[in-house]
Amino acid sequence: ETWAVVDWLKKRCRRNLTILEKGTGGQSTLNEADSGSNGEGSSSEIEDSITLRPLTRNSPVAFLLDGKGKFKESISLEDIDNAKTDELNRKLAGQIVVVDARLSGLTQGVLDASNDGSVETMENGWRIPEASLDPAPDESSADKSHTIRVSTLSNGERVRRAEEREKSRANGGRPTDPWQETLALPMRETQEGEATAYWLVVEKRQGATTDEEARTMSSNYQTLDDHHAQVASEVEKIAVALDLSEADQAMLIAAARHHDAGKSASRWQRAFNARRNGGPFAKTPGPLHRKVLSGFRHEFQSLLAAEEAGLEGLDREELRFDLALHLIAAHHGRARPVIGIEGCDSLPPSAAAHRAHEVALRFARLQRQLGPWGLAWWEALLRAADQRASRNLG
Repeated sequence: ETWAVVDWLKKRCRRNLTILEKGTGGQSTLNEADSGSNGEGSSSEIEDSITLRPLTRNSPVAFLLDGKGKFKESISLEDIDNAKTDELNRKLAGQIVVVDARLSGLTQGVLDASNDGSVETMENGWRIPEASLDPAPDESSADKSHTIRVSTLSNGERVRRAEEREKSRANGGRPTDPWQETLALPMRETQEGEATAYWLVVEKRQGATTDEEARTMSSNYQTLDDHHAQVASEVEKIAVALDLSEADQAMLIAAARHHDAGKSASRWQRAFNARRNGGPFAKTPGPLHRKVLSGFRHEFQSLLAAEEAGLEGLDREELRFDLALHLIAAHHGRARPVIGIEGCDSLPPSAAAHRAHEVALRFARLQRQLGPWGLAWWEALLRAADQRASRNLG
């Protein structure tokens, strides 16, 4: 609850300020001359950009994000210490709060204002280039429960790993490295915005399901046609096992054969770093360039394509046609009564907004006819088939 977080924050900030004032407790003493005018270290050298500096009075130790993850503001040690409790309660309520690990105050992942010990985080190895966060170097004995890792890589090492993975794929095999890059952020950038020597790299373990974008990336390329065929095969198995009618089976298979059609858009192919030849692809090794994606929802584009082309064997005037279109829109969850139209290059914004309005009306009609749980059940069938096909690919 908010009051508990505020109480913990104030106690931890007061404790850290006391340590700074006394210059004890294993933390570096406050030295404004060494840490720059804003309380943070100079970034004149590469080493500075990958080394944690001691906290200062002006160090931002809490970052507030809104419900969509958008940055709102940062709060320093002194800001928190000086703020009234009621004021902090109002400021933090309903927000996402990201706290600097140097603040400490955790015991086995639970808030503990009395604990001054260092906090173990996913990024603990990031200060040392090439650091691996694997629990063991031998993958056969490693803890497979770790599905993502974050590390700092030099540009050369990052390129070397990418070349090795590509070489393995070219030879028809899977990369020996079980980790797959899903996001890379430059540790420092020039004034022109070009990446420098080190990257903060986020990787996921092959086969691990994290988010929908991560599931799109695979150790191997898969064409859109092949993916549609595999998902159609999986959904047919599910439909047969559930003893659904032939008409319902046909509806699910038709939805499966069109559910990812929007991935053929050039924006999506560029964003997921797809090869220029042999596509369009439904699965790629990545990495994902989110800026290129720019909010593009392939489900929306898939829906537009399916509605235009028609769905095999389904009458446009029947409920099953509407249901198949809804399943395409919702195959990554969230039901999509409101679907994003950002990045849609096939329609002008006004026309895209009108089609999104139709999506919302379709959702309302189907929920009224099938009930919320009935509609969710149908959504789950296509989603399960899609995820089965993705896991089989690896």
